Amino acid sequence: MTTQTSSDAHVERAETLSLRHLARDLPAGIVVFLVAIPLCLGIALASGAPPWPGWWRAWSAGWW
Repeated sequence: MTTQTSSDAHVERAETLSLRHLARDLPAGIVVFLVAIPLCLGIALASGAPPWPGWWRAWSAGWW
């Protein structure tokens, strides 16, 4: 069994963050955003917060 060091993990992540994967990452982010909207708005409204924090969280879930 091999172990992965933190420097190895950093290299793998750097390789996956590229424009080469944009064609797959962009639609995936949009889908995550659309799925997260009802959940985030529901949690914001149920907790008594205004709706805009729910929109912000849905956007950040799709973006990050």
